Amino acid sequence: MGIPQDAVVGPDSTEAPLVTICIPHFQVMELMQFCLRAIRQYTDGPKYEVIVVDTASQDESLDWLRSVEWIRLIERRDEELWPQMQAIQDAHEGNPPLWVLAMNTALDTGLEHARGRYFLIMHSDTIVKQTGWLTRMVDRLESGEKVGSVGAMKLEMDSLLTRFLKKSTDTKPLRLWLRRNLLRDERAKPQLKREPCARDYCALYHTDVLRENKLSFITRGGYSAGEVLHYALKKLGYQTSLIPVREMMGMMDHIAHATGAIVPELKHARNRTVNKAQRRLKSLFNRNDVTDLMNAESLDKLA
Repeated sequence: MGIPQDAVVGPDSTEAPLVTICIPHFQVMELMQFCLRAIRQYTDGPKYEVIVVDTASQDESLDWLRSVEWIRLIERRDEELWPQMQAIQDAHEGNPPLWVLAMNTALDTGLEHARGRYFLIMHSDTIVKQTGWLTRMVDRLESGEKVGSVGAMKLEMDSLLTRFLKKSTDTKPLRLWLRRNLLRDERAKPQLKREPCARDYCALYHTDVLRENKLSFITRGGYSAGEVLHYALKKLGYQTSLIPVREMMGMMDHIAHATGAIVPELKHARNRTVNKAQRRLKSLFNRNDVTDLMNAESLDKLA
């Protein structure tokens, strides 16, 4: 399987990439193989580097990541990581869960080491499938002086009936109200109205804006990392340039909650949601084109 135009900047190169892609990882080797090989196969420009931040994996996935020649691998050790996460969690009144903090701080770590002018965060369950995807996102970020982030909402095209049922059966606002008013739980604070924003399965930012303003991907108030950055950038006067969901779906797939479906201890969604992710994964890995990509070990090599 050939590479259309190899735009990757290797870890030892003195060339500066335009984009740094940062992907947190924990013990999902097959999924990460698929994710990384798809990036290599379908990213024909601009120049980019990939930083994988491993969260103290204890399986064979770490050995495989060490063998991938074109990524920059940052290994966070078990004995150091979890005390740090516990201290951060204590400072945030017990939220979010430790493994969510581990993912968030992996993005912060990637930002510290990024060499690119732009910083793209991605989940290991996001699979690019069309050349030109990164150029499209960079063009969006460069389209206006105050464009601070680029991405899309969830990669789902729900029907009107589905959206109505989801909204009508969402009990979270009621539960927060009960905790706040009956139990006097100060942690159940009213949330900001959720706004359309670049979700963190794949979102692009200005590296220097994030660094100069000391922005962090640590989640707060029940928001995702993408939402936290959206509100922080909004306060600074920046806007989000949203790519239409249908267009984003043409460029990549996002198997939501796939990590939780593979690693049971990371499961935080409802069983129905995780079961849906497991079915999608099974269907995906049975496809011939996916099998071809998974067998393309040459994509792990730098040259």
